[in-house]
Amino acid sequence: SRSDKFIVSSAGHVTAPYQPAFKQGWGSMTSGSSRTLATNSSGISVVTDRDVFNIGSHFNAANGRFTAPVAGTYVFGFSIMRNGTNGSNVDARIKKNGSLMYARYYVSSYTSSYEVATLTTTTNCAAGDYFTVELNSNMSLYSDDSYSFGHLLG
Repeated sequence: SRSDKFIVSSAGHVTAPYQPAFKQGWGSMTSGSSRTLATNSSGISVVTDRDVFNIGSHFNAANGRFTAPVAGTYVFGFSIMRNGTNGSNVDARIKKNGSLMYARYYVSSYTSSYEVATLTTTTNCAAGDYFTVELNSNMSLYSDDSYSFGHLLG
C-alpha cells in the first residue's frame, strides 16, 4: 500500500492516489431548531441529482459526518439557502469532533427571502477526526442551493 498523498506524473500533473472528498446536496426543510445536517437526526432528504460525490466513502449522510481517513490539511464548507421567510436567524457552524472551532456563520435576522449563507475553513486533522455542519437556529433550507463539502488538501 502506498502512503503518498500526492504524486507528480512525468507530464508534470499532480495526481492523488488517495484523495478523499465529498460534496452533498441537502433537501428542503421547512422549519426546525438546532440540528446536524444529517438524514437521521432531522429528516432531511439527501439530494443526488447534481454534482454530488463521495470519493472514498468517508462521508456518512445518516449522521452527517465526514471522517478523515488520513492525517493532513483539509478544507470544509457549506452553502445554504434559507427557504422563503421561514425561521428567524442563521447560526451555522462547522464542528470538528463535536467541538467548536473557528468556523461560524451568524446573522441575527433575515432581511429578504432566499438569503444565502456560505462558509469555508481549513484545518489540520488526525486520522479519525470527524466534521459536521450544525445549524444552531430556527431556520429552513431550500433544496436547490444547499450543500456541504470537504476534501484533503495534502
